Amino acid sequence: MIRPSRATAFRLQYYEVQFAFEPSKHWVLSAYLYLVTLKKTYRFRMEPNAAQRVALERNAGSRRYVWNWALAQRNAHYRATGKGLPAAELSRRLTALKREPDTAWLRDVDSQALQQTLADLQRAYVNFFEKRARFPRFKSRKRDQARFRIPQRVTIADGRVY
Repeated sequence: MIRPSRATAFRLQYYEVQFAFEPSKHWVLSAYLYLVTLKKTYRFRMEPNAAQRVALERNAGSRRYVWNWALAQRNAHYRATGKGLPAAELSRRLTALKREPDTAWLRDVDSQALQQTLADLQRAYVNFFEKRARFPRFKSRKRDQARFRIPQRVTIADGRVY
């Protein structure tokens, strides 16, 4: 069940959805509404059943795995060549990773969530080189908040997420 914190009367362009597990032991859905001239965030408290909770945790764990894998790939490539790894090459490597038998479980996760993880890592590197943030760190199950984002194909209607 989803309980909206406030309603909107604006015409909507598209949603970007982020799911996050908060310390109070409930999942929170943040729907970012991108409007023509106005950007608003709406937070919803979710009460998932057991199967939904497992699916949310699997998506968050996959995001953490892909982040750590991509960060290791970029670091190893830089050490070997002295150059950064292009985003397109990293995306190709992710596709190859999903085809490997050991990581076939990544195919069960939304592909856009995994691609968004690569985009988030790219943004972290840009922020680091523009001196707005520290160097990207590996994600930890204990230290970091479990979360993932799906930038497209998400709609919210009648109190439900589709």
